[in-house]
Amino acid sequence: MTGPGPRRAWGRAWAALLTGVVAVLTTPFAAPAHGQQPDRGDDPARAVRVDVTSLSPQVVTASGPNKVTVTGRVTNTGNRRVENVEVKLQRGEALRTSDRLRDALRGSENTRYIDPAPQRVADGVDPGQSVEFTLEMKLRPIASDSLRVNEPGVYPVAVVVNGRPQRGGSAALDEARMLLPVTGLPDGGPNAGAGRPVPLTMLWPLVDRPRVVGTADDGRAVLGDDELATSFAQGGRLADLVRAVEQEAPAGSPLGNALCFAVDPDLLSTAEAMSRGYLVRRDRSGAEVDGSGANAAKSWLARLKEVVKGRCVLALPTADVDVVALSRAGLSEVTGKAVTEGARTVKDVLGVDPASKVVWPHDGVLDERAMSDLVSLGTTSVLLEPRGLQDTPAGSAPVRVAGGQASGGQAPLGLRIEPLFDSALDPVAQGSGQDGRATTAAQNALGVLVHRTTVARPDGPLVLAPPRRWGLPADALRGLLHTARDLVDGRFAEPTGLPQLATTTPDAGTAALTYPVDAGGQEVPPNVTARLTTIHNQVRDLLSAMKPDPANNNYLPGNLVSPIQLGVFRSVSTAWRGAPALAESWATNTADQLDDLREGVKVLGQATPYTLASSDSPLPLTIANTLPVTVHVQINILSAAGLRTQKLEVQQVSARTSRSLRIPTEVQRSGQFYVDVSVSTPGGTPLGQTTRLRVTSSAYGTITTAITAGAAVLLVALVARRLVRRVRAARAGATADQGVPVAHGTTGRPGDEGASES
Repeated sequence: MTGPGPRRAWGRAWAALLTGVVAVLTTPFAAPAHGQQPDRGDDPARAVRVDVTSLSPQVVTASGPNKVTVTGRVTNTGNRRVENVEVKLQRGEALRTSDRLRDALRGSENTRYIDPAPQRVADGVDPGQSVEFTLEMKLRPIASDSLRVNEPGVYPVAVVVNGRPQRGGSAALDEARMLLPVTGLPDGGPNAGAGRPVPLTMLWPLVDRPRVVGTADDGRAVLGDDELATSFAQGGRLADLVRAVEQEAPAGSPLGNALCFAVDPDLLSTAEAMSRGYLVRRDRSGAEVDGSGANAAKSWLARLKEVVKGRCVLALPTADVDVVALSRAGLSEVTGKAVTEGARTVKDVLGVDPASKVVWPHDGVLDERAMSDLVSLGTTSVLLEPRGLQDTPAGSAPVRVAGGQASGGQAPLGLRIEPLFDSALDPVAQGSGQDGRATTAAQNALGVLVHRTTVARPDGPLVLAPPRRWGLPADALRGLLHTARDLVDGRFAEPTGLPQLATTTPDAGTAALTYPVDAGGQEVPPNVTARLTTIHNQVRDLLSAMKPDPANNNYLPGNLVSPIQLGVFRSVSTAWRGAPALAESWATNTADQLDDLREGVKVLGQATPYTLASSDSPLPLTIANTLPVTVHVQINILSAAGLRTQKLEVQQVSARTSRSLRIPTEVQRSGQFYVDVSVSTPGGTPLGQTTRLRVTSSAYGTITTAITAGAAVLLVALVARRLVRRVRAARAGATADQGVPVAHGTTGRPGDEGASES
């Protein structure tokens, strides 16, 4: 019979076993902290990393070579030497459907349909060391050294690295997956068949993150870093984006009509400010040095103006504000200003009228409240990803979006974006376009483009939207546009302008909005938007309290608060989605700018106490206004014990002057006391700091005078009474001396009775 002791022992054993199994099952799926590389440590399966640096040709065509060349680099990222390092290029079957294309982008598609023998690239690689490699494989005919590609299509391929870490066995250590699009085969092979051309529209984002953190005393912009100097210069990210269009899709070219430049107005205004000379804040101490990118910014702006002439330009809201976060905070007014002022900036800087009434929200998703805000601003068309719509009719044709009424009483038009194109470029979503991930991302984007125009063709327009802050090597950008141009030339695609799409009449029905949970988790957080609400309200109140001063060249109050309004936009930029600490930092910087502005109007203190000589002596005050505009102020006095003041009407203080005032007071006591004085706008926004004044009074107030007078009267009465009694007593004594009898028992001097009896 089993006793309780053995049962407990068995229970502990089972618990230990289950704990071990759970640990084994969960450990491989533990994700590293955001932004960190996994610790490869001593794990043989993570001993190396392979980066593909080029694939040629990027798209296989009938006029191209009958081979594929891949170059790359193998890096030992572990702490053991890896020996017998081998590399091979293998491929899977052609992707016939969109679902299989999605699986390939996720890395779950089989790539071992063709699995050639590997090629030795190094006998050994030490920790931290790298080795370059080049692979060449024929496309056809069927042979052991061929990929055996016999028909057009899009194929998943993988560069696989094998090796043997020290104290381990030989294994596949890493792989880099990508897509190989084939539109035609060399040496007389078949070409892809072209049906009705697919309407093709491609957004070309020119977006950065906010950079301007302030304005110097001399009017120059102050940037938080000088990274834009590199980005605008030759070989930089933003320079390459413009150069690729200049070379592959200039104005007037067939593909040129398909492009629409999605531009952040804040980037344009920053480039303009840089071109005039600017400063860079180097460290937290506030040290500022001259920026180095003035010429690069000026050249980039000039080239961009030429590129966009006569072409589609889509103005994003200023600083690409997070419209969903703003709508949740009730800041629809901020959204409206960001939209309208953004369009004005694009027109002023680039000299073109941006596409009106079309909105491209971040990640292609919106909630109903944000949509309502945008529709109230005149939006009639919205670019949306399918995941942002529910109950969506199949296909990619435009739909009506329920939940808002555009102009004319119709629901806004929803233009559906191709989601797999954005997914392919996701590794370069933050502008990291110069590593191995960029090459594979660009290759995958080409695969999606070819697949959707030659294999799984949509029933509506193909709208391609890269990530906003994307970055690719210059040759990859040119390759993307070159491939799109070839597809247009081959009648696989037909360039279609975004304004043209935005005016189409949808026949695919109506769909409702849905806002994905993961998108909500990335928003600029409520604590930041709450802080920005306070700043926005105070800025609006300040504007109502200011007016131009003719003596100061009628300087506009709007120019004075504009940096703060821009700071609000920049604090809620989509660049800070998923980075709440950065959003909080920008909100703090904006609040500091507002504090500096409010300090421009204040009560001046005094070196010596004010002396009030009488009970109604006025209290002198001086209000200083260092701002270039006239300000209306309300004086607020916290009455001290012993002093009463009258509430004053709103006072006007001219620009860059001081105004002396005399405040009517009533002194209630003498001595020394303190009076706290502050100023605010008529709406209640504080200006400057509260100033404590020291007051000395040698005068009596009305109450004190009344009390003193009363006491004097009482004293006089008491003295008079004493005198009367003495006079009466004196008269009584005089009568007794003359023999006049005094009645017995009457009041007299002590001893009078005895004297009479004697």
